Amino acid sequence: MTVKKDKDNFSLSYLKCKFNDLEIYITAAGPLECAIIQLNIQLPPTIKYKGCYNCKSSDYSVYGLQFWGSMLCFKNIKDAYSRVNSKDEYMDLMDNFNELVPESYYFSTF
Repeated sequence: MTVKKDKDNFSLSYLKCKFNDLEIYITAAGPLECAIIQLNIQLPPTIKYKGCYNCKSSDYSVYGLQFWGSMLCFKNIKDAYSRVNSKDEYMDLMDNFNELVPESYYFSTF
């Protein structure tokens, strides 16, 4: 992590990732979800972030998340989860999750 001062002398923290000749800068403020969104925006189309945050079979709890969010994995009931259309339907299904995983977790079957 790098910390620099801006023109008003505020500290700016960011992570610098390098992929071959591509440099990506991600601000280190806010929850991990924000950093993953920044990473997804800056990655070229040929590179995909493969973590539970981008998985179509995972979601956050309706009860919120902390700085490092845990996600509910629904890979064991993908079809039922894919048909959820409302918060009420999600809450009915929420207790059937496979496991609790961090946003950055990676399954080999992603």
